[in-house]
Amino acid sequence: MLIPYPSPIQAFPLVVFVVLAGMSDWRERRIPNRWVAAATLCAIVLAAFRGGAQLADSAAGLALGIVVLFPAFACHWLGAGDVKLMGGIGAFVGVSGVLRAAFYASLAGTLLALVFVVHARLARPGGRARSLPYGIAIALGALATVWLDPRGEWAGF
Repeated sequence: MLIPYPSPIQAFPLVVFVVLAGMSDWRERRIPNRWVAAATLCAIVLAAFRGGAQLADSAAGLALGIVVLFPAFACHWLGAGDVKLMGGIGAFVGVSGVLRAAFYASLAGTLLALVFVVHARLARPGGRARSLPYGIAIALGALATVWLDPRGEWAGF
């Protein structure tokens, strides 16, 4: 049976991963490939221990996470680190979880963008907002998926 949300064993490395990635994106505007690779490998190994169906869901979540954000990357709206981050999250939470994480990330990203714009206008009238570290929104989306809506009851899917 597929578990539509990570077990506590899976949730801990996911939380560490997204918190570190969000902090790195905030400070340096980049998410290191080695972190994404290590977290993705960890997710796949954990899924393999839970059986073939979980492993397939993890691999599909990885692929779907990349596919969901790739168009924004192709339009230069997001960086490659953001796309790989969502893929790594997908490896932890599977297909249904990665769709919820992307949904919640878009909500968090909207709020974050509003904060950045308002701050830029108040700090420098007529000024522009800096680049938005979308890794923070993606991390918040993943945390919301795992802690607030693990079964998709709020998002509806």
